[in-house]
Formats: sequence, C-alpha cells, structure tokens
Amino acid sequence: MGFRWLDALQVEMPQLSVHAEMGMPDRITRFLVEGVVQAALLYTPQLRPGLIVEPALDDELILVASYPDASLEKLSGYVSVNWGPEFTHALALALPHLTDSGRSMALGALTMEYVVNRRSVAFLPARSVRRHLDDGKLYIVADAPRFAYPSWVVWREDLDEDLAVLAHKTLKTVVQKAEKSQETLVGDLGVMADYEAASEGEAKDE
Repeated sequence: MGFRWLDALQVEMPQLSVHAEMGMPDRITRFLVEGVVQAALLYTPQLRPGLIVEPALDDELILVASYPDASLEKLSGYVSVNWGPEFTHALALALPHLTDSGRSMALGALTMEYVVNRRSVAFLPARSVRRHLDDGKLYIVADAPRFAYPSWVVWREDLDEDLAVLAHKTLKTVVQKAEKSQETLVGDLGVMADYEAASEGEAKDE
C-alpha cells in the first residue's frame, strides 16, 4: 500500500521529491519525531508529541502456504511473523502449537517473498497475497482462522497544509482500492468456508 501511495502522490504532483524508509515501528517513529519522514504507515503506532495517529485500513491476516493441500493438521515450514503482541496472544489462544515454530521474521513485508520461494507457511495480509494466489504461487490454508489487524497512518503535525491535503486525498483513494480488493478475497474465503461446511455435513449424512 505504501508503494501505491507513493505512485498516487507523484501522479498528482510530478515535481514532488519523495524519500521512503522501511523498518520496525520504533525506528520509523524516531524518524517521524526527528523529521526524517513526515508520514508513515504502521501496524503498531506510538503516540508522541507532535504526531497525529489516524486509522488507515483494517487488514485480514490469513494463513497461506507455498504448496497446495496444506491444512492445520499437515503444515510444513511455518514461519512466525511479528505482527505484534495482540496477534501473538490471539494466535496462542487459537493455535498454540504454532507459537514456537523455530523460524520467525520481524517484517511481514519481507516474509511474503520468503514464503513464495520456499516450502513455507505464514499468516499474511489478505490484500498483499492476492496476486500470488491468482498466480498459483500461494494457497490458502482453508481451515485456519483469520485475524483482524488494523493499520494506521501517522503524520507530523507540522506537515505543510497543501501537502497534507494531497497526502490525505491520495491515501484515501489507495485505501479504498485496497479495501475493495480485500473484501473480494475475504468474501471468496467466506464462500469457501460455507462450501466446506456444507460438504462436511453431506459426508456425515452419508
């Protein structure tokens, strides 16, 4: 979503110079406070003087595998992603056997490329994996739970007014497109779950 936001900004203002950073929340928050960056997309924002935190997008974390026919009973190569303490707690309650996988990554953005190129499984944002699902490089672990995961935009209060208006406008457009893509995929997951439940019921009746 960050890359799409950069694209939208430069379409609206071609003369705009942009510098982008990627990192853990502590590092990006420090850059915001120091003025290295003026806005950031974060999953775990920190409230600091001079910063404004606003909701951006509610992600859905889904379990995907790089091989077909993966199920919770037969998982190979699970990779733990640091999606924050709330997700870790929810996962421990729902799937306690996955909390100590032996492989973990701090940045979810890098995990997808890791999983796609290895026999691996991980919880990743639904909207981010869509293209790999369509290409047959990733597969949904259909019997796995899904977890809501909000993302946030953090602004410096002293952001230039005209630039702030442009940044809000372009981000809103990008978020709306991301939400539409995610709703389509999550809707497909719901249909899949309903179909599986019906199939199981038929099998029991037989």
